[in-house]
Amino acid sequence: MSTDKSGPQSLTLRQQLGFEADPNKLEHTVSSSGAPVTKMESSQPGFPVYHRRIANPVPLTFICIGAFFILYGALLTEVRGLRNWQIILNIGLPLCGPGLMAASMFSFAEGSTFLATFAGSLSGILSGYSLTFLPWTGIAATYIETAQMMNEPISAGLDQLQQAQGMLFLIAMIPIFVLLVGSVRTSIPISATTLFMVLAFILQGANLLQGGEKAIQYAAGAFFWIAGIICWYISLSVLLQEEKIGILPVFPLPRVA
Repeated sequence: MSTDKSGPQSLTLRQQLGFEADPNKLEHTVSSSGAPVTKMESSQPGFPVYHRRIANPVPLTFICIGAFFILYGALLTEVRGLRNWQIILNIGLPLCGPGLMAASMFSFAEGSTFLATFAGSLSGILSGYSLTFLPWTGIAATYIETAQMMNEPISAGLDQLQQAQGMLFLIAMIPIFVLLVGSVRTSIPISATTLFMVLAFILQGANLLQGGEKAIQYAAGAFFWIAGIICWYISLSVLLQEEKIGILPVFPLPRVA
């Protein structure tokens, strides 16, 4: 009697998004009485048997990114008078740091190169940017101390910090643009949210380099809002597909031979 010792297969990005069939889907047969029966392994009696080795990292990835962008967009558009940027730490560090990094690591294990690169890059960019608002890192204090050493007002140091953050956004836009080019074979929502990320980062970089132009700031905030909403749409769509509820399409892009 031969037994199949092959384990669950890793999922590609298209399988994670629900465009292709899950190779680890449980098999079903019919008993002698006509009742449906699910084939289950008994290699670990007493433990629940799962049909997938690693959970789908797509929902976590886009929940993290969407939450950060929605909050950041709210700050840029000054919703309900919000102007204190310290609140960004509540999402930028605990959610976009460990959350996105975990999604990236398990995407590597799943063999999904695009998602691993996407989640890992955004984890570093968003959590790294959030560190500038954490007092004990000394990032903001360094600019103030440098201005004081040069007998300049504190406002000059804060202006230098703002200029540096502007450059950070423009430089971070480049890897996101690379992700945009790499998303041409994924889905319309993923390509769309990556495009809005590129536009939002360019506008926010320009806003900070210009010293805070309200028109540019609100435009950047609008693009962050749109990108965040699309991220949440992707997350909800894939979560529903995991439960075989296909009410929110993911709109796959055509495959070019």
